[in-house]
Parts: sequence; C-alpha cells; structure tokens
Amino acid sequence: FVAKFDAKWAPHVLNHALSGEADYYSLTLNAVGAKTLYELESKNGKDLFTITLVDRANVNWTDGSLVPVFAQGPVSLGRKVRGFNTWTYNTQFTAVNNFDIRFAGPNLGVKGIFPRANVFFDIGYGCGNYFNTNYSASNFLMSTGVQLTISFFDFIDLGYQVAYLFNGNKLSEGDSKIVGSFTFFLDF
Repeated sequence: FVAKFDAKWAPHVLNHALSGEADYYSLTLNAVGAKTLYELESKNGKDLFTITLVDRANVNWTDGSLVPVFAQGPVSLGRKVRGFNTWTYNTQFTAVNNFDIRFAGPNLGVKGIFPRANVFFDIGYGCGNYFNTNYSASNFLMSTGVQLTISFFDFIDLGYQVAYLFNGNKLSEGDSKIVGSFTFFLDF
C-alpha cells in the first residue's frame, strides 16, 4: 500500500514570457494497494504466472484563474477513467477508483519482460467549473474492460485496451459504448 499527497502552486506573479500565463493550484491524493492472490513459480524460482488485485484511489482539486493546458491533462476525469480521452471532463474536483485483476506471465526468457492481461473496473466523479470558464457541471463516468500489455522491467507497459463505457462518452467517438485504444504507460 502506498499513499502520496501532491501540491502544486503556480501564482500569477511568477509568470514570465517564456513560460506563458498561469495562475492555479492543484491538490492531489493518490493511494494504491495491491495483493498477490496466486503465484506459480518454476523449480528454479522464476515467476511463471501471478494473479494480483490492485486498487487505486485518486482525489484532486485544481482551481485558479488561468489553468494551463499542461496542468489540465493529468488531473482530467477523462484521463483517469479508462476508455475516455485525456483533457476531457475537466472539472475542478475529481474522485476516481480504478480496480484491476492482473494476470501476469509467463516470463518471456528475458528477465523483467512479461505479458499481462488486466481486467479493470473504473468509476469516477467530477464536479465544479470547467477550467478557465464559468460553466459548472458534474460528471459521473464508469467503464470496464481488458488491457493486454507487455511489461518491460516493471515500469514500461505497451499494449491495447478495449473498454465498455457504462456511463459517459468518449467524445472523439460519439455515442459508441465500446472503444479501443493503444496504451503506453511509464511508472517511475
């Protein structure tokens, strides 16, 4: 289990011509818990197959008179609920829970490289003003699906995911409830 609190502040008084205009603050609490349910090892001690439960919770409040685009993407509800687009559903407050059942293995012969299938269920809520507007809204997003990835050294994941959107729309694909996308994750 790991929990992390992050605070960012970019006051208008620190702006200059090279960095552009910004006047915002962002407060984020992120918690991750994981439990290995099953592990099969070879006779020489290498992991052949594992099943792991992973649950992530993320709560964010971002506000200000000038929230730049680079600050909106990481905190957007659309980025945190799988199946939706980054930089969508950008409200001041977001709360998200991501639940995974991960099936990993076998080791592909090179230490640290292995396939993984994640079955996921995500639920998220956002409310407040959309950044840099006076328009206020609330959004409830929910999705489930499967990610098929190759993990490289436990910090790079490349793959493809298919998600079913219970609630909300992937704005770039209209009313489609089944969406797919390539994935690339870096975890440092």
